[in-house]
Amino acid sequence: MEKKEIQDELAEENKRLDEMMEIERLRALEQYEQRELDRQFKQVEGANIIKTQINDNEQRRILEDEKREQEKLAMLRYLEKLQREDITQLEKEEKIARRRSCRRRQGKRGNQEAEG
Repeated sequence: MEKKEIQDELAEENKRLDEMMEIERLRALEQYEQRELDRQFKQVEGANIIKTQINDNEQRRILEDEKREQEKLAMLRYLEKLQREDITQLEKEEKIARRRSCRRRQGKRGNQEAEG
């Protein structure tokens, strides 16, 4: 009987050790799964951050392009205005030059008539 009790106790101890090992295995598996979930979450989070940065950069680039285009248009308008002012000034100077030329001719005619 004593041998049977020892065998029963050994079997009971082995069963207890098997249960402890199974509990430890399950705990290790749970930790691994949690680490894997954390890794996946960080990976998705990192991808989202990169997408956000790409979108932000794209929006910034679009705004900068629009700003440059507006500045370009403003400069073109300004240059056209200067060109119109130059043309107006040239036309005024041309009119003045024609008047002077006309007056000179009239003055010469008057002198020729007075002489003649």
